[in-house]
Amino acid sequence: MITSFFKTTKPFHFVLVSLILFFIFYYYRKDLILEDLSLVSIAQHFAIYLALIFSIAIQAFLVTKNNLTQKSSFNIVFLVLFLGITPSTLIDNNLVLSNLFIVLALRRLVSLKSNIDVKKKLFDAAFWIGIASLFYFWAILFFVLIVFAMLLYTIGHFKNWVIPFTAIIVLLICVTAYSILVSNTFFDIENYISTVSFDLSNYNKITLIIGITVIITITIWAMFFYIKKIQNLVRAKRTSYVLILYALFIALAIVIISPEKSGSEFIFVFTPLAIISTNYLETIEDSWFAELFMWFLVITVIVILMLQFFTIS
Repeated sequence: MITSFFKTTKPFHFVLVSLILFFIFYYYRKDLILEDLSLVSIAQHFAIYLALIFSIAIQAFLVTKNNLTQKSSFNIVFLVLFLGITPSTLIDNNLVLSNLFIVLALRRLVSLKSNIDVKKKLFDAAFWIGIASLFYFWAILFFVLIVFAMLLYTIGHFKNWVIPFTAIIVLLICVTAYSILVSNTFFDIENYISTVSFDLSNYNKITLIIGITVIITITIWAMFFYIKKIQNLVRAKRTSYVLILYALFIALAIVIISPEKSGSEFIFVFTPLAIISTNYLETIEDSWFAELFMWFLVITVIVILMLQFFTIS
């Protein structure tokens, strides 16, 4: 069944997951794709799909390289299932691209545990987060994760504290130069900064209600077991697990303050949640319950697909 099939890591698993994501991606984007069948438009849609695949590949590398889970393909399966449960995450191009850069930043921050090329990794992480914020302003909150990482890995030397801010300054110079060359104007900071909203009325759709309820339930349930697991880990391994937990908290904060709550903002939650959910799945001793847990998510995706179809029809 599902758990026995994905309990190992094989290239075929990634190919299969990519094909499933392509089906889900096309299903929810088909109206946008058919609306404009020009070569440029199709290339743009395909580029966003590749951005999703690339972010999943980076996340898989992050997990494998840093031993954040056992050697299985569950983490990439969870990512695709979460995207299928909240399909609005597949529609917003800016959020997909912003999330890609956040995953790149997270990979650099977790790798700080090796204490190799610390300055370069801090610069890269801050630079990627800065770029992510250009696509979606509140992604800038992940800058706090750099502070957490420096404290967790005890690399808080004065020079190290300066590096992330240097990266942001370099990015601002690049963006300003681009703005002057292209539009002959300076970078508009007012259009860059976004507002905050706590209005949940946009969530009042049956598909969103089901999807968000499932995501929140899994987050609370899996996080409880994840925290228990962290307490039993040795300090050397615990720090990376804690950093993933902090990443989840920051992602949830972004969801709460997001100005336009369409459900697409949950995309930031999925990378840390997939890692946490995989760790939870690995703690389940009864194979039948683990199988039931996975099938519950699969059925939820199918139900939302059907509801979306009948709503459109």
